[in-house]
Amino acid sequence: FDGHVPAQGGACVPCKAEDRVPFIMASIAAIGMCVVLYALFESVGFHDPGHGALLAGISTGLLVNLMQQMSVLGVLSINYAEPLATFLNAMRVLAFDVEHFLRIGCIGSLSAFGHFTLKVGIILAAMAFVAIMHFMFVMLRHRGRFRERQHVI
Repeated sequence: FDGHVPAQGGACVPCKAEDRVPFIMASIAAIGMCVVLYALFESVGFHDPGHGALLAGISTGLLVNLMQQMSVLGVLSINYAEPLATFLNAMRVLAFDVEHFLRIGCIGSLSAFGHFTLKVGIILAAMAFVAIMHFMFVMLRHRGRFRERQHVI
């Protein structure tokens, strides 16, 4: 529920000022991570990635996708047979509930469409942030030589 956070025993309690801290810290960490990763890729010279880097990126994406799908199956209230039930319980431990951890309901009141728009908007905002960061980096560090600094990202 908007304006409430889950408490022990499944009860909901009203949000406090400190319930906004995880969202603010995660936002600052995400921006910092984008800057650090961009600087790392720029310094290493990933303008022509090898097959190993492409394989690692694709494998990581597939692993994240698999974990998301398995955590969705674990949420369903179906009695699975024992090997699959144990595997799904392990996936539930590894699943990361972003909305619960960041307490987005304490940031503002959003409808279901608002939550969906926020999720899609975060991806678009991250892409715009990386594009602006690339533009500023090339303009300041490489004096606007965009043709020489075409980045893989």
